[in-house]
Amino acid sequence: WGDGSDRLQVAAVAAYFADHLRGGDLPGAPGLGELASRAAGLAETTEDSSVTKLAKAIGQADRIKGGSGTDDEPEPGEGEIG
Repeated sequence: WGDGSDRLQVAAVAAYFADHLRGGDLPGAPGLGELASRAAGLAETTEDSSVTKLAKAIGQADRIKGGSGTDDEPEPGEGEIG
């Protein structure tokens, strides 16, 4: 992970996330928690709003699956009815 460019790493995170959403099981694929952490770090490094959105989406998916996402704070409005 650390040897590739930031953009290559973003592409890899997005591809693993897409595979996870399809129910895939790529060998050696990181879990959602690891993907969320990597995406959050890349969002900070690249300062790209699209990468930030990707990181939030992965974090939300991880929390839905019972993980902790990238933090313990719920997204605004998450879990609220009304």
